[in-house]
Amino acid sequence: VRASWFDRHLTTNVTFFTADYNDVQESTIKIDPNNNLPTSTIANVAKARSRGIDFEVSVRPATGLSLSANIGYLDAKYLDYPVAGCTQLQTLTRPRPCSQDISGRTKAYAPKWSGSLSANYGFDLSSNLRAKLGSWLYFTSGFYQTATLDPLLYQSGYAKLDLRASIGSPDEKWELAIIAKNVTDKATGSFRSLMPTSSAVNVMVERPRSIAIQAS
Repeated sequence: VRASWFDRHLTTNVTFFTADYNDVQESTIKIDPNNNLPTSTIANVAKARSRGIDFEVSVRPATGLSLSANIGYLDAKYLDYPVAGCTQLQTLTRPRPCSQDISGRTKAYAPKWSGSLSANYGFDLSSNLRAKLGSWLYFTSGFYQTATLDPLLYQSGYAKLDLRASIGSPDEKWELAIIAKNVTDKATGSFRSLMPTSSAVNVMVERPRSIAIQAS
């Protein structure tokens, strides 16, 4: 459902979705029985389902100012996955080859909540110079990063803030900007895996706080 209001100064978009999947292929981690090392592999999931709602709103309350927000709720689960890979603890306490039934559990990389907030403002400094200010806040609740649903391979919820300020010509023929990403220097990982022969976790760390100058 997409709508615009007050001469397009306000727009609202609401999306409901549901999707059922059969014979899903899922990347997961299993212990190799030959050497007892964790191995990344592709496994077959019998059935899975994703349902949710996305809501977006944007408003232009004044000349040059725009505000927007979007939030999504996701209910994604394995309907039938009786032979998933084991967690680190299960591999130490169960006979090999180890597997677990995670039917009815949340899918990997499926946070319940996610969304963003943004504000942008542009104004003239003079007849030949225009300034723009922008901010973006991204957030997500926690989610598992493998189909084993191992607590050691879980990314906690977080929020990240980006900022941008620029000056340029009103006709946009040139612009000079300073950009700051992950301003609060939030430490997160895009991927996690178990280290061989130990209970340590290898984390692919995402970009820390960074500041750049951009000319165009």
